[in-house]
Amino acid sequence: MTPSPTPEPSPAGKPSPAVRGSYDAFVSYSHAADSALAPALQHGLHRLAKPWNRPRALRVFRDQASLAANPDLWTTIEGALESSRYFILLASPESARSPWVRREISFWKAHRGPGTLLIVLTGGEIVWDHDQGDFQWEQTTALPDDLRGWFQGEPLWVDLRWAAAEPDLSLSHGRFREAVGMLAAAVHGVSKDELDSEEVRQHARTVRLRRAGVAALAVLLVIALIMANLANERRREAEKQRQLAEEQRRLATVRALQAEAENLRDSDPLLSLRLSMAAGRVKPTAEAREGLITTLHRTRLAGRSVTGAGKHDLASYGADGTLLATASDTDVTLWDTHDAVHPRRLAPLTGHEETVRSMTFRADGRLLATVGNVGVNPSDGGKPGTSSLMLWDLTDRARPRRVLRQAVQDAESAAFSPDGTTMAVVTGGADGTLQLWDVTKPSAPRRLTAALPAHDSETAMFSPDGRTLVTGSGVLTAKDGSLEPESVTHTTGWTVWDIRDVRRPRAVARRPSFGIAVFSRAAPVLAVGDYRTLTLWDLRSPRTPRQLARLDHKDQVESAVFSPDGRSLVVSVLDRTVFLRDVSDPARPGRPVMLGQHTRPVYAAGFSRDGRTISLADQEGVLTRWLTGSRAPVRAATLTMDAFRLTASAFSPDGRKLAVAGTGGKVWLWDTSDPARPRRKTPLTGQLQTAETVSFNGDGSVLAVGSQAGDGTPDGRITLWDTSDLGAPRQLAAISAQSGVTAVALSPRRPMLAAVGAELFGEPWAGLWDVRDPRHPVPTKLLNPYTPRARTSASPDPGLPSFPFMGTTPAVFGPDGTTLALPGALWDVTKPSAPALLPPRRSSDPGSRLRSMGFESYDSAAFSGDGRHLVTTDELALAVWSVDGKERRFLSSTEVPDRVSQLDLHPAGHLIATGGRTGRAGLWSVTGSTPPTFATTLTDVMADVVDVRFSGDRRTLAVTVDTGTVELWDLGDLPAIAADPTGVACGITGTGLSREEWQQYAPGLPYAATCP
Repeated sequence: MTPSPTPEPSPAGKPSPAVRGSYDAFVSYSHAADSALAPALQHGLHRLAKPWNRPRALRVFRDQASLAANPDLWTTIEGALESSRYFILLASPESARSPWVRREISFWKAHRGPGTLLIVLTGGEIVWDHDQGDFQWEQTTALPDDLRGWFQGEPLWVDLRWAAAEPDLSLSHGRFREAVGMLAAAVHGVSKDELDSEEVRQHARTVRLRRAGVAALAVLLVIALIMANLANERRREAEKQRQLAEEQRRLATVRALQAEAENLRDSDPLLSLRLSMAAGRVKPTAEAREGLITTLHRTRLAGRSVTGAGKHDLASYGADGTLLATASDTDVTLWDTHDAVHPRRLAPLTGHEETVRSMTFRADGRLLATVGNVGVNPSDGGKPGTSSLMLWDLTDRARPRRVLRQAVQDAESAAFSPDGTTMAVVTGGADGTLQLWDVTKPSAPRRLTAALPAHDSETAMFSPDGRTLVTGSGVLTAKDGSLEPESVTHTTGWTVWDIRDVRRPRAVARRPSFGIAVFSRAAPVLAVGDYRTLTLWDLRSPRTPRQLARLDHKDQVESAVFSPDGRSLVVSVLDRTVFLRDVSDPARPGRPVMLGQHTRPVYAAGFSRDGRTISLADQEGVLTRWLTGSRAPVRAATLTMDAFRLTASAFSPDGRKLAVAGTGGKVWLWDTSDPARPRRKTPLTGQLQTAETVSFNGDGSVLAVGSQAGDGTPDGRITLWDTSDLGAPRQLAAISAQSGVTAVALSPRRPMLAAVGAELFGEPWAGLWDVRDPRHPVPTKLLNPYTPRARTSASPDPGLPSFPFMGTTPAVFGPDGTTLALPGALWDVTKPSAPALLPPRRSSDPGSRLRSMGFESYDSAAFSGDGRHLVTTDELALAVWSVDGKERRFLSSTEVPDRVSQLDLHPAGHLIATGGRTGRAGLWSVTGSTPPTFATTLTDVMADVVDVRFSGDRRTLAVTVDTGTVELWDLGDLPAIAADPTGVACGITGTGLSREEWQQYAPGLPYAATCP
């Protein structure tokens, strides 16, 4: 062969370091002619009949594939030739002329015999002359002359001249495989047949091994999959256990948060609300929602400032409880606190050069008096320092104007009369003076009196009628600083002045002990605080004040204020507590209600004009607002009727009329325009023995009454009444029914009447009437017997489900007047002559279908005000349905602890009222698809609650008890709380728990903001 480089030959006899081991064959060829065939042939010899456990069948040397890097090329080739058993010559004219091929042949001839040289003809001709026993060299062109006379007999050669035109030479090529087999058989030293058999055996063995390997791999794969699946199962189980542990951890945290919220509900309602909100954020369970609702409707906190009104030394509220003045040293600031969470700074009042000691608003809030006083000047022999009195016009609160600046010697405070025309100014503090001014024109006040000696002259206040003035002083003075009794020159106390003649005030009485004092705005009652005691005095006779009550506290009383009606009193104590008391009877004050534990002493308190809220400002400027009453529902009135048993009730849509049905065939009418003061009207008679059910039409002008005869007779009657004038109701029509009527309903939007009835243990019936002329009702459809599968009385549709009559028979129209809930089913009554059954839509969720199966039938039902939700009960549970168009889809349900036979849904759709035979009426919160959450119990009596009805005013609930009473409940804030408890709570607190508080109360859980 002819390699490109021609290295110097190595010394003879020295083995090549590049050739390692032995070869079965050495391939000698010309690169120019057989560069493609030589590697194909080598690869075929490697692969043919290869045992499965060996890398190749034969080890074949080919220069480009087998040579290692070596500068002495011939030495390497020589070593390979020496270690090879066979020599395979790719014979062609090119190889015959190649000096390298000739040299390799010469080496082989010198070291091997002709039986080890195999010829592969790839080009040219080879012709054997049998007579001469040698090649015919004149015709042989593919062999070099070096082989002349070397063969003793004709050698076998393989003709591969055809292979030059084949693009793919591999063992998959039949002719090429045959040629390779002939060469391989010679090298292996076996016959061609034996080699083929061995190849078959090796192939079969390889196939078996491959199959065994595949099977083993498959088994291993299955094992791996099983192990992976087990690992996944374990991982899923571990994740499930982790999630369960996390859920349990969150649930425990929720319970801990809620328990702490309950503990703090009275002492720290702000933190209590934030903890309740955090509980719902950690895990929004029914328990957390119930806890938040309970906290909300029990707390009186109505708002707490986020930013505050700044630290101050003095504060005072105007008469409306929202305008606040704060003083720090010589500066006064006005604040608008309508929004207690975010108070707004209005304007500064500047000009005082002395420390502001007193701030007093006129009753109308349009004038403010401020007094500045530097106190006693030690450098001037203890004489009083300078002081000033200023009057501010607050007509425009954002732009107050100073209308008066008056220098007054040692002024302490000022006060306005209730009518705002007179101002009292006291000076000196002790043994000072009293001056009265006419401030009808604040910019030009007129003195009404000279400076009158006043033994108590630190503060002043007018009685509600303006005829009495009280001055007081908490200053104790003595000679030479001694506290011996004989040295005391002034003790604390208060003086009563008769000022019926404002030009001649007269001191008519004095009482010892004084700290603070405030007059009631509605009665001549004075509250005087002295250290830990607050005493209420009757000043109807100014000359002889009479003590009414003594209220003791744990620390010093700091301030007090009466409500506008004088029925409530707020007291601030130095220990940072504030108490609200009922003083409707000032001789017998009610028990104190604590308005939270504040972080600093409260300096100012003010009632709103309606007396429903109280605003507080503490020393640090933190503002809070409180309710004087509870957010929880309160009984507004109790109606009594002379009936053996009541059966039902109904409000007119506007809530101004209430009808109550009962035995004796009576229906009682009430004017409930003011639910707290209902007025009884003329009762309706003319029904059968028991009026069972009542219903108003859309404008409250017509009332339908369903009754039954009783005494074993099956008679029933529906009576229509004109109730446009409750003082003179008129019977319009009476409809005879085949049996007792148990439910009637007038459509709120259409002239349609629906009724349901049944005999005892008999088949129920249902009917529809056109009442466009209520004096002549026209029947449009009778379903008799009634079942949800009955389409007409004569042709029932057997394809619809049947309904087992349960005895309680609701008839309730939706707000659109075209959807009607009858026992166990909804009906589309757009065409009253052909009502269409509306079966419930089945959920794709099997669990939801299973949960809803128990509520297909119901005993009582109610629609929300927008008609999008329906609530039903089967006595054991409440179910909530979505009513979308004409479909009813189950949303959620919750079990009830009592047997509930009556319910109603608040018009806003978030509050459910329930009642039943256990005598308990309750309220439930419901939102979206979440199950109803219990909110509170209203009535708990030893009688049946036979009906519960919300009024159209959205604030009143009527609870009818069968023993003859109807309780009217003011729902307070509960409807708004039920709709969005978190929103209401955030409106009060402004923010949720801080990050530090979260870590304290919910350690280990990631922080979550509870308010937007």
